[in-house]
Amino acid sequence: MGGIYIELRLLAELLAHGQKPVSTAELGILWGVSQQSASRHIRAMEERGLIARKLASQGQQLSLTEQGWSTLREEKGRLEGLLDRKTPALAGKVASGLGEGAFYVKVYSSRIAKALGFTPYPGTLNLQVREEDARRFLSPLRKVTVDGFSTSQRTYGAVHCYPLSIQRRVHGAALVPDRTAHKRDTLELIAPVFLRKALNLKDGQTVEVSP
Repeated sequence: MGGIYIELRLLAELLAHGQKPVSTAELGILWGVSQQSASRHIRAMEERGLIARKLASQGQQLSLTEQGWSTLREEKGRLEGLLDRKTPALAGKVASGLGEGAFYVKVYSSRIAKALGFTPYPGTLNLQVREEDARRFLSPLRKVTVDGFSTSQRTYGAVHCYPLSIQRRVHGAALVPDRTAHKRDTLELIAPVFLRKALNLKDGQTVEVSP
């Protein structure tokens, strides 16, 4: 998780809790992250002066500061402005990947399924796009982050998922890993189906993604 969208969501959910003492474990469940991630978000918001925190016997009491209220109002206006503008579709060219997509999607599969509500086909469809176009397209979209994790062999970084429609026919998502060998002019797409087969795609063909 990360970014101003997530902080706005956390602030709004803190408002819903009012002054009731709450533990970081409870906040982690509420936000869909680990207890450690919930603690980091609370510390970050406190350091930025967005919230005030008092320890209590059953957890901690959290409240918005004046700066927190101001930030919430500013972001509400900004998000309303973004939602009022229709996000245009983004077109890109199908390209062969590095052959690593299947492995990584399998590794993250259960976490992606929990975050997005579908089990991804073990592989990605790579679209070649202009970096600035991809950034402009993804910016107003809802972002769902799958936290990084570690196994006995290695550590895996966080992956940011942006739900979208592919060719206005298949519901899927764009993946933006914290760690990637791809340049930012490559958009990696996942879906519950094998996209190349479902949409009869070959390298060089144009594919459109939309909110």
